[in-house]
Amino acid sequence: MDNNEQRNVLFFRRGKQIYFKFEDCIKDVMPWTIHNLKNMMVLPFKVEFIGCSRAEVDRIITDLYDNGVEVSADKIDRKPGKGLHFIVTFSEKKNRIDTYKVPNINCLYGRTNNNNPYTIINLNDKKILLEVTKDYAKKNEGDYYFLADDLTIQEREFFASSYNKMEFDFIYRLQEDSLHINNSKVLKKRIR
Repeated sequence: MDNNEQRNVLFFRRGKQIYFKFEDCIKDVMPWTIHNLKNMMVLPFKVEFIGCSRAEVDRIITDLYDNGVEVSADKIDRKPGKGLHFIVTFSEKKNRIDTYKVPNINCLYGRTNNNNPYTIINLNDKKILLEVTKDYAKKNEGDYYFLADDLTIQEREFFASSYNKMEFDFIYRLQEDSLHINNSKVLKKRIR
């Protein structure tokens, strides 16, 4: 069985009872079966609802929901005589942070707060905001960002046109010539 198929669950109505199909097994929707299903799921996964009422869909989504999960409805169709059809995606919740894109290299210097800019790198399908020195940014072309928390109110107003609420998985900060993650774990490699 394909790995993507294992991550899909189908909820459907047969008579007055609701069932779900997962990994070729069909089970009644009961509190303990939903709990077991929740423990087997690996993010991201899709849940399809056919013929269930909105209240039933809401109850099942609530039972499957966890704090670290983001839920979004991919598709909602109304087919005459077929009932409601929902496809809902459960995915890992991303961190969001207010950023301002650095419009040019001159903006790196002469600011009230002398903070370093950040750049985005993708590593193993993870989006990482990586703090770099101003000298690195000056010598290497690319997109650089200031974090809103690092800017004064006047600087935020000045950079307002480049504001963006960015999603990321991790943020790495430079401290004392070594690289630290925001939860204080130290990485062994140093950035030059």
